[in-house]
Amino acid sequence: MSTTAQLQVDAPTRSGGPGGAGQVGPVRSARSRAGNAMDRGRGAALRAARTVLAERGVSRLTMSLVATRAGLAKATMYNHFRDRHDLLDALLAEEIATAGAAATSLATGDLATALAWAATTMADHPAVGGLRRVEPARLVVLVGPGDGPHWAAARAQCSGVLRAAGRGGTPQDVALVLRWVTSHALSPGDDTSRWDEANRVAAAVRTAAGTTADTVASA
Repeated sequence: MSTTAQLQVDAPTRSGGPGGAGQVGPVRSARSRAGNAMDRGRGAALRAARTVLAERGVSRLTMSLVATRAGLAKATMYNHFRDRHDLLDALLAEEIATAGAAATSLATGDLATALAWAATTMADHPAVGGLRRVEPARLVVLVGPGDGPHWAAARAQCSGVLRAAGRGGTPQDVALVLRWVTSHALSPGDDTSRWDEANRVAAAVRTAAGTTADTVASA
């Protein structure tokens, strides 16, 4: 990552009266402008990486290709990401956080709706579809449950979705939901099947939470 740009304060601007008298305008710094440019560059790189994954898969994703698609200099890519693995990690982290936030919002109204949305998002995601087409073996590995930081983040997001729906969010419930959602990366199904299954999974989570509560109450 490049060093932070040295702070340089622009001269205040005035407006509103003769001779420049009036309100002093907002002071902006080189640091804030540089930060905005960095954010735009990072966003462009992540969007380009999604496109390349959808078209070519993981093995053919390179920093040079993503830079070209993003309209960035290759050196700029390395200001944001150490290498292509760092880029892929950042992309996956962003996808998990974005999907988790959307599903949590939906779950406050109806858990089945949130689950159906998550499954459809997984099934129809361009990068997932690209991997399903050009690198299915790698996709199997990616969606298999693991203990790495991304799976920890996914479990945390899933637990938040269940809690938003008023469920317990036990590890067993989280595992059930994640297994079902990620299965759509390999077997997308259709809208009807996803909705029917989402209702069944939601009911299973509800039953598990209810059984636990009954067991505690009778103890």
